[in-house]
Amino acid sequence: MNLTVFQKGLVLIALPLLLQLVFVLVAVRLQRDHEDAERWAAHTKDVMARAHEIHSTVADAHASVRGYVISGDATFAQSYWDAVRELPGHFNDLEGRLADNPEQAEHFRAIRTRAGELLAWQSDIESLIRGGATDEAVGRVRSGRGRVLMADFRREVKTFLDEEERLDRERLTTLERSRVRLNRLFVFGGLAVVISTFALGFAFHRGIARRFAELEANAHRLATGDELPPPLKGNDEIAVLDRAFRDMAEALTRASDRVKDLYDNAPCGYHSVDQDGVLVAVNRTELQWLGYEADEVIGRRRFADLVSANSRGAYQQGFDQVREEGAVVGVELDLVRKDGTTFPVLVNSSSVRDPEGRYLRSRTMLTDLTERKRAEAALRLFADVAQNIPIGLLIYQLDGPGAGALLRVRSGNRGAARLLGIALDAALGRAVTDVFPAIPEDQLRRYTAVAESGAADDLGEFRYGDARVEERWWSVLAFPLPDRSVGIAFQDVSARKRAEAEVRRLNEELEDRVRARTAELDRANAALREEEALFRGAFDTTNMAMVLTDLDNRFLRANAAFAQLFGYAAPDELQGLGLADVTHPDHLGESLDRRKVLLAGAGDYFQMEKQYRHKDGHVLWGLTNVAVIRGPGGRPQMYVGQVQDITERKAAAEAVRERSAALAEANRDLAQKNTENEMFVYSVSHDLRSPLVNLQGFSKELEKGCQQLTALVNEESVPPDVRTRGRALLEGKMAKSVGFIQTAVLRLSGIIDALLRLSRAGRIEYRWEVVDLDRVVAQVVGAAQGTITERGAVVRVGDLPAARGDRTALEQLFGNLIGNALTYLDPVRPGVIEVGCLPPGAPGAPDVPSGFRTYFVRDNGLGIAEGHRQKIFQAFQRAHPGIGSGEGLGLAIVSRVAERHRGRVWVESRPGAGSTFFVALPAPGDGSLFAPRSA
Repeated sequence: MNLTVFQKGLVLIALPLLLQLVFVLVAVRLQRDHEDAERWAAHTKDVMARAHEIHSTVADAHASVRGYVISGDATFAQSYWDAVRELPGHFNDLEGRLADNPEQAEHFRAIRTRAGELLAWQSDIESLIRGGATDEAVGRVRSGRGRVLMADFRREVKTFLDEEERLDRERLTTLERSRVRLNRLFVFGGLAVVISTFALGFAFHRGIARRFAELEANAHRLATGDELPPPLKGNDEIAVLDRAFRDMAEALTRASDRVKDLYDNAPCGYHSVDQDGVLVAVNRTELQWLGYEADEVIGRRRFADLVSANSRGAYQQGFDQVREEGAVVGVELDLVRKDGTTFPVLVNSSSVRDPEGRYLRSRTMLTDLTERKRAEAALRLFADVAQNIPIGLLIYQLDGPGAGALLRVRSGNRGAARLLGIALDAALGRAVTDVFPAIPEDQLRRYTAVAESGAADDLGEFRYGDARVEERWWSVLAFPLPDRSVGIAFQDVSARKRAEAEVRRLNEELEDRVRARTAELDRANAALREEEALFRGAFDTTNMAMVLTDLDNRFLRANAAFAQLFGYAAPDELQGLGLADVTHPDHLGESLDRRKVLLAGAGDYFQMEKQYRHKDGHVLWGLTNVAVIRGPGGRPQMYVGQVQDITERKAAAEAVRERSAALAEANRDLAQKNTENEMFVYSVSHDLRSPLVNLQGFSKELEKGCQQLTALVNEESVPPDVRTRGRALLEGKMAKSVGFIQTAVLRLSGIIDALLRLSRAGRIEYRWEVVDLDRVVAQVVGAAQGTITERGAVVRVGDLPAARGDRTALEQLFGNLIGNALTYLDPVRPGVIEVGCLPPGAPGAPDVPSGFRTYFVRDNGLGIAEGHRQKIFQAFQRAHPGIGSGEGLGLAIVSRVAERHRGRVWVESRPGAGSTFFVALPAPGDGSLFAPRSA
């Protein structure tokens, strides 16, 4: 046990006290359990008593109501009224006592429900008696419903009481057990405290004597130099003395080993050279760097022999300075390893001198610069990538605290300067609103939110321009960077919206700007490291899919967006893959050829649309931008590529092409059918016209023959019986038959003429102009003035705005509608016809597109039954065949004219009240929006 002697004495006192405290706590706990058991047993008794009380009250109420029914004496109902008044309190009290027992609470709710049903039944009986319906109340009592409800109530009460009795037995048993445990505790607890106290005293005395004997023996062994046994265990004063003896014996050895280890295993090289430059001491770290053993160099080689030829002059100058001045700092040298390879080091050296100041040896420290040189090269390479990437990158930084923080331009790449056409050097450190004065407030808020929240934001595509920046379409992504900064990756997407020739011209101009500015920026190492960190963040965190590829088209580095685009969980999964693994075979050859063109020096980047292969095998389309990164002297080093997913755009374009082809095919079919319909109408009119003329001529000849026969029959020479029969034949069936033939000929002739008019309505070439409908309708009303006067009708014409269309066709449209209204006026009341135009947004014009006006012709005529409202716009269909003349083509022509004006016609009507015909026609405006439809 790791205790001091004093602590062990305290344990001797504390353990018995602790055991007594545990005994008291357990006793208190058992006493509390005993009290809880007593309380729960009393609680169960109380619940059972209250349940019996509720049962008794409900039973008394039931008996009270039955007595009230039998005797008619209201005093019998007193128990019922008492139950109605008292039961809610009993129920609420019992419900509160059952809150700790969900199962019994459920039984109690069943009791309350049954009691409520029984009391409701009793209330109905009591109400019937008070209302004088005693016989009905007696009948309900005799029906047995009350007994059933009472039996259900008693059954629920019995279930409840059975459960409470079971709980009562369990709680009494628990009470007895707690009493027994409490008695046993007092007996065994007292015995345990006495026994433990004696045992602890004996153990403490024995342990102290044995450890002092071991300490004395160890002191003798230290004095004689004998080997020591293992250290004493524990943390008491005896063990501390034992460890102090051992520590003193090992202190000098450890100090010597630490100094040696510090020298040999330092993370830098140490050596000393004498007056002649010969190595007299070298630590293990420097030997490992050089690849030599100590006996190969110490006292055998001059340090100058380990310096590369191009650094020996600098070394000799530094060595001379150490011997003469005492120190040299920050000299960079290239050392030669044993295997002939070189590596860079940073040298700092001072001299050790004798009391007279003469040089004895050097104290030289070397720092391996290999990783730093590699990092500097990587910084320069990544900065070149960021500067030459074919998209614009700007970095803004929040300046100032809280809501008053201001976004300032911190850095940018050549692509940003090229795309925006501004000098970034003059913009650095200035407020964003000063550099881009037309930037919307919403964009500034979103940039600020990205810098503060650390969540990227895709701002989509929008137009921007100001006094210095040409207005163009930009695609912009904002991503978070360290130090409350936000990176802005943007791309000029105006090229997608211009013609291919304009795109080529802009690309050539951009390439010239890139070549003109390539030699302008030269950064120091510190600036390169800062830019590398910033643009590395831009590369890794941007939502644009980007990848670096070596000259063999293998992936060097990809960002998360690139991996996600092709279905990979992380960029590391793309290691070992290349362009051929993600490019569709149909586009691989073209992509490789265009990369070869870049390597040959024909441009700095290219853009193409190509198909890619997803990890799961499906094909996707991408808009690819690829640039070649060149090192010093213009030597190609790698490709940088950016891919934008345009699969949905390609699918939409394909759907539009397919839809356009289908519409063109449908238009060709429609034109063919219209031509066939016209040929059919002309053929019918021509083929029917000739026999119709013959029928008309023969019918007239037949009529003349009948007249001549009638004259012959009426002569005096004809016998009276022959005259009578001939006259009856000629003036009866023969005259009617001839009349029928002539009427049918006229009817068929009218149908042929109507077919020709309907055909011309869909075939005639319209002359499109702005038509004054006030004037057109006035001419139609003037022409129909005779009919209006004959019918005793009134025609009211409101304000009719002008429409765009063919004047003759619109005059025919309103003429047919007004003529149709005059024909079907109700003779029992004066006819009223209204012509007008609905105001914009008025009800009654459903599905009328913008750019159209809705005109109407309303009458108070016969009206049209609902079943005929669509048919009347079909050829040869009439709502009232027995009224007026015509072939049923007037409204069909109206419908055809409205359709050719890209409008529509519809009717609202109530039989016996009149009809309103609506027609939608184009308003004056851009004629290209309302080009005429073919027939």
